[in-house]
Amino acid sequence: MLRTTLGARTLRNVSQRVSRGVSTEATTKAAREAAAETRRLNEAKRRALLREDFALPLRMGRGILYVVASVGIVLGIHTMAIHAYAEHSAPTPPAFDFWTRVHLRRAWLLEKHQSDLDAAERYLARALETETGLADKGWTLWKKEYLSLVLKLAHVRLLRRRPDEAIQILQPVSDELHAKLEREMEAAVQGAATGGAIMYPEPLQRLAAIVVRLDTKLAGLHTRVGHPGVAEELAENAIDLALILNASPRDLANARLAAADALKAQPERSAEATAAYASLVADLDSASFVDTDAANLETPEVPYLEEGLPQSNPVPCVAAIGEFHLGDLLLSERRRAASSTKAEAPSSSSWFRSSPAKSTVHVPTPEDILVHFERALARAEQAPAARACGECKAATLSTLGAFFRREGDEVQAVDLFRAGLAAAQAVGDIEAESLCETQLHELGVLATPAAADEVTAEAKAESDS
Repeated sequence: MLRTTLGARTLRNVSQRVSRGVSTEATTKAAREAAAETRRLNEAKRRALLREDFALPLRMGRGILYVVASVGIVLGIHTMAIHAYAEHSAPTPPAFDFWTRVHLRRAWLLEKHQSDLDAAERYLARALETETGLADKGWTLWKKEYLSLVLKLAHVRLLRRRPDEAIQILQPVSDELHAKLEREMEAAVQGAATGGAIMYPEPLQRLAAIVVRLDTKLAGLHTRVGHPGVAEELAENAIDLALILNASPRDLANARLAAADALKAQPERSAEATAAYASLVADLDSASFVDTDAANLETPEVPYLEEGLPQSNPVPCVAAIGEFHLGDLLLSERRRAASSTKAEAPSSSSWFRSSPAKSTVHVPTPEDILVHFERALARAEQAPAARACGECKAATLSTLGAFFRREGDEVQAVDLFRAGLAAAQAVGDIEAESLCETQLHELGVLATPAAADEVTAEAKAESDS
């Protein structure tokens, strides 16, 4: 009995413990599920809050990204269009590297459309540096593309009024081309039959023409920077080479003009310069002179990259420049005579009067001077589209204006300065333009009659009001 009671009690206790364990396990499971649900809800709330906090910045970021992408696409299309336009207007040599051609297009755009010579020079220098660094190309200066690139850089530096730096580029080019020409000429001489005439091949003659024009250009630059001795030597070399290889009369005339300019730059040799100019003009006027390029009186339009290649001025321009220098030399001689006369006889007030002691010295008369300037203007009109003739016309008119101003005829001087200003602006001659504007300002008049009429009308309107 007692054993049965104990067994029942033990069984009941075990049942209670099992029931409590099951209940505890269920409670624990429910608690874990509740906690997990709570965490899920909290995470959902947190994400919702984050989405709310970052929704606007994310939308703004996407908008900015779209704008940047759109601007990039537009700029890319614009750049491609600009380069396509530049390539169409000024084609670049296909032999050049891709980046070389890109730099050349940028240089063309900056020089021709923005007149930014400084930036154009930088891009040309980059193009030359890029192409020079490509050893596999094997560039030499007698290859036209590479020579054009080198000379174009010198041309831009000359446009920026830095002739010394232009000479630094051109002189090594001239030396190397001379060496190449000498080798070719020796080969032609050795290849000729004994006692027969030497026949120079056409490529050699083209190279010789470039060398003659380059030396002529270098001579002018050396004269400009104050090295007339070097200029004279270069010009004489160009003349000799032109005669040996039977160069075109135009190239020979330009070389002779450069030699005369070098003589004129040396005051003690003004008589030789006068004789050189007179001989040149007389030869150009002689019946025996035949200009093989007479049909082309204009300076031909050349591609952008070839603008640095030296070109010869038309024969009428050479004659006009020669006549101008003859008149200018006579004018300088007359000024010196007037100065010496005033120094010896201060009481003399007449500019045309000469001292009895100087009666044996011929002093050029105004008529002697004017005849050369008039011939220069007439010659320049024969090739009005050529830049050299335009520059000569502007220089002649401005010099004539100064001459008549010194003579006391200010009305005629004003008309000449205005005509010279118009001629200088037509060809972009900044020096002559500045000179004419300065002279007109000193005379107290405006540059153009239209401007003067406009000022007069404004003054009249103000007085009426």
